[in-house]
Amino acid sequence: MEGGAYLLVVKGNQPELHRRLRSLPWKDVTARRYDRETGHGRKETRATRALTVTDLGLDFPHAVQAARILHYRTDPKPARSAARPSQASLQRLGQLARSQ
Repeated sequence: MEGGAYLLVVKGNQPELHRRLRSLPWKDVTARRYDRETGHGRKETRATRALTVTDLGLDFPHAVQAARILHYRTDPKPARSAARPSQASLQRLGQLARSQ
């Protein structure tokens, strides 16, 4: 990533932007990455997809790329309680999201 790149994590607390991001054509994305890890008795899988959003009418100023990261975790123990040069690679997006 070059220059003033910024990662904005969008969750349900931003309902309108979250809705617009969910409506992007994620099924058509061919750039996908799957990361699998095992640790602390858990198996985790992160599925990362990314697409360029400049021509998709997202209406979010200066947004160039959107990523969707789905996280799956299998815990065998019961729960205790309730690609342009200026764009990040799929691996980097996954690393950035994990660091949040």
